Amino acid sequence: MSSKDPDALPQGLANTLRAGQDAQRRRAQAHLSLEIYRAANNRPGSGDRQRPGPSVQAKSSRAPGDS
Repeated sequence: MSSKDPDALPQGLANTLRAGQDAQRRRAQAHLSLEIYRAANNRPGSGDRQRPGPSVQAKSSRAPGDS
């Protein structure tokens, strides 16, 4: 057993971490592809969303000093 690295992760954990990294990489690639598609087709992307205008606050019907 001297051939094994004592600091190495257990095989199951290493596989789980690798799968998580692979999934994260695929999500990032899909997001990048979507942003490129949106830019090429003049579609708004996630960073181009319109912000809502200032909210109109309803004026209170109570006069100042009413409790």
